[in-house]
Amino acid sequence: DLRGVKSLIVKLGDRVVEEIAVHGRGVIERLFSDCGDYTAQCVMSAGSLSQACEFSVCELDFRLPAEAPARSKPWDIKFTAGNLSVIAVQVMNPKPPYDRYLLWLTDQDRRDGKLTVPAGLIREPGLVQVWIIGENRYGRLSRQQEIAIAE
Repeated sequence: DLRGVKSLIVKLGDRVVEEIAVHGRGVIERLFSDCGDYTAQCVMSAGSLSQACEFSVCELDFRLPAEAPARSKPWDIKFTAGNLSVIAVQVMNPKPPYDRYLLWLTDQDRRDGKLTVPAGLIREPGLVQVWIIGENRYGRLSRQQEIAIAE
């Protein structure tokens, strides 16, 4: 670019993942599949380094029961998370009266990779949205799926 950037160095921890040569202005896009906390720094034409820019690559996914759970019975939400901690699950009705239920995870839930939704929590049968929320020091990430709740 016009400020003398020669290359961009991307690191995962202390390991250099990639050094990207810079040739003029433009946007450089990369996809990283390894979860972790990364840094990116510009190497200036004089050899000095810019301030590091920190970013995070995370994974968050969850599975709901294959069959519609009954309101009167507990049911499990199984999850996986990489480079973040699952903190909560929100279950909500997408239609009025928009009932919302926020379930906070315990350390044991995180170790087990699942959360049990208590029997009777959902008042009415029908479609509900399930949101799983994870966070790390850079922010939060959420995923959403829908499931039908049976009588």
